[in-house]
Amino acid sequence: MYNVNDVVVHENGGVYRIAAIGKPDFVNGPETYYTLRSVGNDESTIYVKLNNDKVYMRPVMSRKEAKEYLEQLPEMTAEYEANNKERERLSRQILKSCEVSQYLKLMKAILLEQDRKKKNGKKLNCSDEKNLQRAEKMLISEFAIVFNITVEKARDSVFDAVFEKEKDA
Repeated sequence: MYNVNDVVVHENGGVYRIAAIGKPDFVNGPETYYTLRSVGNDESTIYVKLNNDKVYMRPVMSRKEAKEYLEQLPEMTAEYEANNKERERLSRQILKSCEVSQYLKLMKAILLEQDRKKKNGKKLNCSDEKNLQRAEKMLISEFAIVFNITVEKARDSVFDAVFEKEKDA
């Protein structure tokens, strides 16, 4: 169970602060909800039932964990699935999981594929582009919160780590 003011990551791709725990005005039943307000966008509010096993939330990673992930990222193996349908299925599964290492591997695989295609004058397909944006939204905002930096600086840190090994090759 979380407490008011805890910062969490919600499966929809956002970092939220728990603003309240209780029964919202619009609820008629006895259910208790978390009222989540977006850390990056004060206008975004979502409500999550306290005992909802279908919605995944987790605490924001610690600064130490974030540093470790960035240090590990250049060595992480990120395979780009050639089969479009299978890649989309795997991407949906990863995006639902909220697991940082899986998000990083997904981002890395898509970013490296994007780089390869760019060198050949091509672009990513729409599905990959969308999945990259969702993974970025989740992770980049979390890294920005953890390190207390701008989203742009957080994006640069992740992108630099993704392409670090490529520069050396």
